[in-house]
Amino acid sequence: MMATKNTEIVKDAISTVDIATSGKLSPEQAKVFIDYMHKETEIFDMIQFKRMKQLHGIAYDISMARRMLRKGLEGTEPTNYSSIKTGQNEIDLIETILATDITDQFKIENVEGPKAADHIMRLVAQQYSNDLQDLAINGNTDAQNTDPAAADYFNVTDAELEFLKIYDGWLKLIKENEGKHMVEETFSPDVGYKGLLKTALKAMPERWKKGGDLLYLVPYEVIEDYVYELTGRVSTMGDNALLNDKNPITFMGRKLVGVSAMPSNTALLTSPSNLAFGIYTENIKTEYERNARKRQDEYTTTSFTGVQIANYDAAVLMTWEESSGS
Repeated sequence: MMATKNTEIVKDAISTVDIATSGKLSPEQAKVFIDYMHKETEIFDMIQFKRMKQLHGIAYDISMARRMLRKGLEGTEPTNYSSIKTGQNEIDLIETILATDITDQFKIENVEGPKAADHIMRLVAQQYSNDLQDLAINGNTDAQNTDPAAADYFNVTDAELEFLKIYDGWLKLIKENEGKHMVEETFSPDVGYKGLLKTALKAMPERWKKGGDLLYLVPYEVIEDYVYELTGRVSTMGDNALLNDKNPITFMGRKLVGVSAMPSNTALLTSPSNLAFGIYTENIKTEYERNARKRQDEYTTTSFTGVQIANYDAAVLMTWEESSGS
């Protein structure tokens, strides 16, 4: 017979607060759990991260129209004036489940002995956070792995395919939007990543280039190769980029952020606040059951999440292929 009891899932991961009990997390525990998600991912602490109390919400974008000034005439109301614009795109949240089993034999043989379960559950919490970030980027409800022409997914396993089809992520949403800004390029050593980054920036509408919050979300290898390109400069810029990993890597003032889940041939230029991720804070669950007949502990983490783009006009998605000569 299965028994359910309270358990810690990320003991000592964030100070001394237990962030999991058997069942629904309290508001305080949910806050700590979400704070932990921020800590374990590359971008969740930068984006429009929405803690939602309903399964449906809105990703907002507030902007100003251009040339709003009018000549002032006493006793005359300005004509043809524009107000502040508020963009609204809907977010629908979908339940996600992460199930993990730990056998008694594993706990006996594990070098951490009795602490093996705590260690595993810290890893489970990390995996849950990283999977949600991966899904937010790469989710695609139309993904299939039976067509060789579908190069992005042909070598994807059935298990990975089931993961990708939970809901559409930011990349898929941009590709399907009518007002999208997409750039498809051919990469060659002559062009380099400097050329690709420049092309993406030129594709961004001028009105969104102002301010300092635009950034590139790229695979880590793009940052590494771009740094090596910089070392060819007859200046200290390349050496500083190569030797000092504390300074941000930038292109024309826009920061490059490495994201492990980004496809190897893809970059996204946008403001981080333009990327919306919603999580339903009223029903985050971390549950534990002891299955004595199978000699294993069963852990299940569930939540409702979803993504949206606040302003599609302020995002540029770039993909590239290697040239035959590179």
